[in-house]
Amino acid sequence: MKDISHLKDRHVGERVYIVGMGPSLLNLTPEHFGPGPIIACYESIHLIERWNLPNDVYSLQKDNITWMPKRAPLLLHSWESYRQHDRYGDYEPVYVFDTQADFDNEFTNTSFTSVSIALLMGARQLTIFCFDMTTHGDSTRAIVLNGEFVKDDTPDKFLKDETGVIAQLMEKFNAECTYVTPERKICP
Repeated sequence: MKDISHLKDRHVGERVYIVGMGPSLLNLTPEHFGPGPIIACYESIHLIERWNLPNDVYSLQKDNITWMPKRAPLLLHSWESYRQHDRYGDYEPVYVFDTQADFDNEFTNTSFTSVSIALLMGARQLTIFCFDMTTHGDSTRAIVLNGEFVKDDTPDKFLKDETGVIAQLMEKFNAECTYVTPERKICP
């Protein structure tokens, strides 16, 4: 395990793509990505790694290890690094962070954490996909069922709109952030 500080300035000047777990994940395609690293939150790593994109890919598992990556570096909250060592064992590389100590924020904010890690990496342009709670107030999620993503209509009571805190980070770091909620393509 390495401290998250080992990723400092790893991607200076690059656009970082952050992929959440909103139901619009069902509409995300490889064509949504340009060059630059990807931070896949929770189970979204399952989809991103399946595509074998040329981008550097990271797997953020903050509140629990919900899906182990196959190849991507694992970004893991320090609480989970101790609590779930049996889940990741000898997997490498693992970068450990603490949202309070490293980013001065509460534990529950996933989008704040992913954005903070992207900023630590040196990125100043971010594209955030599938944070449907933020863009549309939709607190449902995409989940993996039998190896495929499906929409779970159960609202996630822990999700909250974090655009205000993200906007503050963007201003503080002179960065820009674009939210994208992929829509289903209508076939003729």
